[in-house]
Amino acid sequence: MKMLHTLWLGLLASFQLLAAPVPHRDSLHISLLPFFSSAAVFIAKERGYFSEQNLDVDFIHAGAAQNVALAVASGQADVGVTALTAGFYNLAGKGELKIIAGQYQEKKGWPGATYLACNSAFEKGLTSPEMTLDHRMGITQTGSTFHRWYGAMAQSQGKTLENNRLIRLQSVPAMISALVSCQVDSIIMMSHVAFKLSSENKAHIIGRVSDYTPGQMGIVFTSPESLKKQPNTISRFLNAYKKASQDYFDILITGNDDHAKLTLLTQINQYLTPRLPEKLLPKAVVYLDRNAQPDIPSMQENLNWYQQQGLVKKSFNLTDMLSLNLLNNPDENPDSNGKLH
Repeated sequence: MKMLHTLWLGLLASFQLLAAPVPHRDSLHISLLPFFSSAAVFIAKERGYFSEQNLDVDFIHAGAAQNVALAVASGQADVGVTALTAGFYNLAGKGELKIIAGQYQEKKGWPGATYLACNSAFEKGLTSPEMTLDHRMGITQTGSTFHRWYGAMAQSQGKTLENNRLIRLQSVPAMISALVSCQVDSIIMMSHVAFKLSSENKAHIIGRVSDYTPGQMGIVFTSPESLKKQPNTISRFLNAYKKASQDYFDILITGNDDHAKLTLLTQINQYLTPRLPEKLLPKAVVYLDRNAQPDIPSMQENLNWYQQQGLVKKSFNLTDMLSLNLLNNPDENPDSNGKLH
């Protein structure tokens, strides 16, 4: 009798499990570059934080930051994670994109975007970022962050950035190839790529952007349509992203546990292009805010520069591009019907 009772309870529990509602899972397409600056997104996926939020996430790799903005504005991606560009500001200024969180920052003392010289140019004396202005500079596109960084360098030196020295190569892989073959004399590239090229004797590191142009360089954004139609999904994405940012900060920025650092770096590395040898991973750590907060004043400085160059309309206002309520007010999460409460 006791055995029958136990069997009956087991069957009842099984029926209850079968009858229980299955949590709804949403698909989310994220456009990004496979850079260390996107680490928080990679951590959220690798550590199951997106799954905890009932999100199925896939990554859409783009060849340039401005292409990420276009992917989100056109509806090809739900969320974009990349650097601030003139293209982004123009789309956001027209109301097609909204900033919902911060990504990486250029901060003194931390790796990030890195000035590189091709081998022959270095041997001929190109040994500092200031000297790049007199040489051929490889960038993706007009209005890219690479354009902005060289422009800021020119301003700091009291020079005009000569348009004919800027070689527009349209994509990051093309920039790397042009540097290695010395079709251009210098490029600016994220730290993990820079250390990889340097370790293989394919280029020389000559300086860091953070020593000249510190501030917010990367952001997370979505479209107003996504915020309106799927606020619950975007909120859950931000919950996972913020949790991953906290892991990153506590382990890689302020942590002292070498084993934990190596474990997290290895998880990030499998999403990078190119992947790094284990010994180079610690050198590539960029700075991320623990709570994914963007540095708004430096974002305004970026916008001002693009507007001064005539690349973004002067009427566009940064405040209108921000939508940080879901990041800053986690208790105001939308319900299952997408309504805030």
